[in-house]
Formats: sequence, structure tokens, C-alpha cells
Amino acid sequence: MRTWIALLAAAALLTGCATWTLVDGGARQDVAGGYSVEPQVAWSRIRQGGVELWTVDGPALQALRFFEPIGDGDPLFAAQGSDELPVFSSRMTASEIQEFVVHSTQRGGGARVAARELRPWRLGSLEGFRFELDFLNESGLEMTGIVAGAVAGEKLYLIAYTGARAHYFPKYATHVERLLASVRISA
Repeated sequence: MRTWIALLAAAALLTGCATWTLVDGGARQDVAGGYSVEPQVAWSRIRQGGVELWTVDGPALQALRFFEPIGDGDPLFAAQGSDELPVFSSRMTASEIQEFVVHSTQRGGGARVAARELRPWRLGSLEGFRFELDFLNESGLEMTGIVAGAVAGEKLYLIAYTGARAHYFPKYATHVERLLASVRISA
């Protein structure tokens, strides 16, 4: 099984044209065909498949993922090999979407995946949800994260920030909180 990072790296090898670019921390950015945000700090970005990944210190240490709006019947990320991944339904409740993310993370290589603190959250102009996520990556590194999302027009808008619990997650957590508060949905 591969982690999200490994899945994105594999996609880069397959496409051969994915390149990292710099995100200006001081200017609003359009992201993943569904959002605009105020980055707060400079990030590096790469777009692969249906995910735009941002990082400062490297995706193995911390990453901010903007998922293109996910439609009915679509997985969180593209399946590699014969592994079938859970799929989204616009009829899912917030707790079912939380389970969808947990199971997708497990199928992507995360171990001891646990979600906590599911609560209502405003994502841009949309009534949505937010929860925290804890897991071990393939290397056994303790990761933690924030997942925020909303459903509109039968699509799931989802943003996930994950990082190594010991240092990298808290290093940018305040910037990510401000970035999440700046989200505008282009639904």
C-alpha cells in the first residue's frame, strides 16, 4: 500500500510533466479548480491528478492537499493497481464523509488511522464540517492533520493539512488556520 505522498509521486512519474512551482504567500491563489485562498506564507505546489499538493518542507514532512471537487462515485484519490477505494456519494452525512476519508487513508497506506472532533465548519460560503486526523505513515512516523470540507452541487470540496506531529504539523498550523478562514469556493 502507498501513502498519499507515494500515490502522488507515482502519478508524477506517469505523467512526466508535473513540476513544482512557487506559491506567492502574499497573493490570493486559485487552487484545484474549485477554490481560492490566501496562502499566508510561500509554499511549493504541484498538481497531480485530482489533487493540488502544497508543502514548505517537503511532502513527507507536511502537506496541504486541495482536492478537486469530488463527484458521486469518485474516490478520494486515484487507485493504484487493483486496490478498490471507497467512493463519495453526495448523500453522505459529515460523519460518513469522515469515514470515507479514514478508509481512503487506510487504503492509501496509513496505519492506525483515527478521526476525532467532527464538528460543523464553514468552508467559504458553504456550511460544512471539520475534523482532526491521526495516523502512522508507511515509515511509522506519527502524523496529524486537519480535514475541512463541504458538499455543494453534489460535489465534495475537501482540504486536508497533514504533517509530522512532533514538529512539522504545528510549524504551519496557524498559517493553515488563516488559510482555511480565507477559502472562497467557486461552485
